[in-house]
Amino acid sequence: MIFRKKAAKTGRSGKLALYFGPALLVIIGVLFLISRIERGPAVDPRFLIAQMNTQKIAQALELYQKDHGDYPATEDMPLALLRAEEGKPAYLDSFPHDGWGQPYIYKRTPDAAQPFMLYSIGANHADENGLGDDLDYWKIKDQKVGAE
Repeated sequence: MIFRKKAAKTGRSGKLALYFGPALLVIIGVLFLISRIERGPAVDPRFLIAQMNTQKIAQALELYQKDHGDYPATEDMPLALLRAEEGKPAYLDSFPHDGWGQPYIYKRTPDAAQPFMLYSIGANHADENGLGDDLDYWKIKDQKVGAE
């Protein structure tokens, strides 16, 4: 009751709300847009896990190639990276799955520039042969080189 009498007596609170209300909404909207620009869009953590594990497997494949002169055959790949050789540790302690709990796909290719395919089948759980939403190692590698 006392609050109403003061507001009615001055008559300013209604006018202030009319002037500052829309301005406050504009300021909040601009701050929200700025915060989205600086942070960028939200990234699914499963995508980041798949990306990191793809790079981890590719690094192990590169080390294997340096030691043996070639990449493992398609059917030998997981065991070749997990097997410790005399005097050397295994290239991987365990074979990781992608962020969606699926195994990675590895295939040897005759292409010298891209001697193997390594990819996660992605969120849709459909093998699109490295295309579509599949997370392909060579796409990741090209994006990193382009970003530098």
